[in-house]
Amino acid sequence: MTEQSQKADQQEHLREIVREVQRLAGVHQHVSRGRTSVPLVIGVTSPRSGDGKTTVAMAVANSLANDFEGGAALVDADFETHSIGEQYGLARGAGLFEVLSGEASPSDVIHEVPDRALRVIPAGLALDRSARVLTSGSGSQRMRELGAEAQFVVVDLPATFNTASTPLLARLCDAVVVVARSGKTTQRDLGLALDRLTDANVVGVVLNRWTSRIPAAVERLLGLAR
Repeated sequence: MTEQSQKADQQEHLREIVREVQRLAGVHQHVSRGRTSVPLVIGVTSPRSGDGKTTVAMAVANSLANDFEGGAALVDADFETHSIGEQYGLARGAGLFEVLSGEASPSDVIHEVPDRALRVIPAGLALDRSARVLTSGSGSQRMRELGAEAQFVVVDLPATFNTASTPLLARLCDAVVVVARSGKTTQRDLGLALDRLTDANVVGVVLNRWTSRIPAAVERLLGLAR
């Protein structure tokens, strides 16, 4: 396989995953109801780090922003890695955590992506207070406020084995999709991850065969080419 055909294969595989996530999350049913003031919140997680969940979340958000009126918001909820913020070159500062805790308003933490109907919200500085904030009861409403001007909110959740905050964050989403990595994720790990998410609306599992490192061809697809 040539390098060019491999890149094309990578891009097409990612598009297939995006389509499956949209189907599982009920994107088209949401769109068929017309433009509403309530965005659809889609969470993306995986059993362990390195399964490709962040790449999938970014791809889904970009696809929704490009293909549907109203655009999308991409939220970094992984307080451990800050992967979304780093991919879009955002300095660590106020973000999701500060909005959920009431320390900042959505307008303070939303970053517009040039030439795309996409807004990015970094994770913020959770420190050791995330569990208390996430059990406060107002998180779901504040999460939606981050997408008040968008039709969709895509949330890059932490890997389920990394932190106890993942199930709490997942409960703030309308639909949660779990990413499993071919050749790495075991049935046992997947089963344990799903057990931890029993209180969330897990709508399905998608299989990712690529590593978590974003290939150059995929970076261009996501508007990340440096």
